[in-house]
Amino acid sequence: MGWKFRLTLTIRRKLIFSFAIILIIPSIVIGLMSYEIAADKMREEINNFGVRSVNMLDQIINDTIDPKIHDITYFSKQITEPFLQGGAQAPIRERLKEYYALHPELVSVYVGTKEGVMIQEPVQKMTEDYDPRNRPWYQDAIAKKGQTIITEPYVSASTGKVVVTIAKTLEDNSGVVAMNLNLDNIAKVVQQVKIGQQGYAFIVDQTGKYLVHPTIKSGTDFKEKWEEELFAKKSGQIELDETNEFISYETNKITGWKIAGLMFSAEIQEAVQPIFTRTLVVIVAALLAGTILMIFVILSITNPLMRLIKASRKISEGDLTETISVNGEDEIGMLSQSFQQMQTNLRTLIGQVGFSANQVAASAEELTANADQTSKATEQISTTIQLLATGVEKQFHSVEETTETVQRMSLGVEQMASHSEEVTAKAIEASVKATEGSHSIQTAVEQMSSINHTVKKVASVIKGLGERSEEIGKIVDVIANIATQTNLLALNAAIEAARAGEHGRGFAVVANEVRLLAEQSTHSAEQVDKLIMSIQGETNQAVHSMDLATQEAEEGINLINTAGDSFELIQVTVEQVTAQIQEVTAAIKQLSEGSKEMVSSMEMITEVAETAASSTQEVSASTEEQLATMEEITHAADSLAGMAEELQTLLGKFKI
Repeated sequence: MGWKFRLTLTIRRKLIFSFAIILIIPSIVIGLMSYEIAADKMREEINNFGVRSVNMLDQIINDTIDPKIHDITYFSKQITEPFLQGGAQAPIRERLKEYYALHPELVSVYVGTKEGVMIQEPVQKMTEDYDPRNRPWYQDAIAKKGQTIITEPYVSASTGKVVVTIAKTLEDNSGVVAMNLNLDNIAKVVQQVKIGQQGYAFIVDQTGKYLVHPTIKSGTDFKEKWEEELFAKKSGQIELDETNEFISYETNKITGWKIAGLMFSAEIQEAVQPIFTRTLVVIVAALLAGTILMIFVILSITNPLMRLIKASRKISEGDLTETISVNGEDEIGMLSQSFQQMQTNLRTLIGQVGFSANQVAASAEELTANADQTSKATEQISTTIQLLATGVEKQFHSVEETTETVQRMSLGVEQMASHSEEVTAKAIEASVKATEGSHSIQTAVEQMSSINHTVKKVASVIKGLGERSEEIGKIVDVIANIATQTNLLALNAAIEAARAGEHGRGFAVVANEVRLLAEQSTHSAEQVDKLIMSIQGETNQAVHSMDLATQEAEEGINLINTAGDSFELIQVTVEQVTAQIQEVTAAIKQLSEGSKEMVSSMEMITEVAETAASSTQEVSASTEEQLATMEEITHAADSLAGMAEELQTLLGKFKI
């Protein structure tokens, strides 16, 4: 079946099959690749958006919680046991009231004393048996003395809102200062986050309960199949094949909450569907255009071929009058022109053959008469040629032996010339390489010198940098001392303002701000001091490394200078050897050319002698045979006349 198919695979079918492969396969491959690239890009974009949304929520939580931790720390330092006594609570209450008024995101701010007293803003009526020392926030803060604790989110009994408590023990251990933070602002931001069209964000606390979710109530237990995977790592991505969901999550460093963004894989398919449709339309349009072009090209090739086939069939039947129309100047047109020219030449040839057949018939009769006379002359020539052949054969053997000797000598000279040229080329190449090596060594010396000079400069700059960092450290110590003294003065001013009561309120605010600035200055000075210590350590290491680099660069310069001297000596030696080899090569070339000329001359002599010997032998044999064949010529002339008549009959079948 395969053999029959190959026999019936016409040019038209071959062209259709080839064009189909060229059109369909690249179009489909390009379309699929474009679709996959677009889908991957869209999937990456949605995934990155989910990651950015989670990171944004994490930053919002940090921006909300972190300032409150600093404020709690401040209150724990400022509030001491003397201010918690019954008659001295007014300044503390006033300070808490002002703070609460400036922070609407707070539900309340309060202090629980070790005596069981509760100082709270806004003021709320407590039950008679209420004791802050029995509350979880108080007990957790006492258990983690000196640390700021953040409770698990819970629903406030008084407001019904989800809150967390931030608390810390007072520095003198006289109680615990705390504040309840409303999470409504965080919840609003989380609920506004949209990942794609249907994706959303949510927050789960460290105990495995929903803190914020668009559809699930706060405090509901987090019960998902991928719960263990979510809490196994601080951050990552989870792909759920059964629900076609993709989750990116991050753990908040301050609270330990899990912030997650969920997106649906189906949205990616919906987003890339228009791309698939446009790609399909482009492929179909390209196939249609290619099909039209393919039909035009195939017809332009096959139609002229069909006309040629029709004309060739008529010519095979003997009709040479068929004309072929020639259209176009392409390969098919050139083939048609050649076929037409072949037909014209064939018609001319048949006419000439007919004319020649008539002449052959007439000449056959004359040949018969001349054959008898030729036989007599041939007998005399045969005797003379036999004598000449014997002498020529002896001469040929002598020349042949001489030629073999000269050829062996010429072959040896040619091999010598070939080896000499190879040696010359290798010597020249070695000279060039030696020159290049010398230049490279000189360049390396210059570069090593430049590196050595630069390293010395850098070492000097680094030493200067270390000296400046020491001076900056001294200045930072002065700033830290000033900040410490300012902090003490501000604390004393705050105490005096508290004693002054209503008249010292404004001064107390100013003193507080001065104290905050002093604390910030102290903190900044400590950070700068740490940086300076780190810089000084790294500077000393850099100076040591620069000294080692300088020594190694100087050693490298000495080694390269030694190598440069060796390369110069090698270069001079190679140049001398190259000049001597070139002289030898020139002499061998002259010898080789002379031997070639001699071989050529001997070969010509041999050929002439061989030809002469062969010719004389052939002539001798021919003359002997000619006597026998002359009789056959007479008979052949008669046959030739008969064949000429038969040829005239065959030519009559052609129509010209």
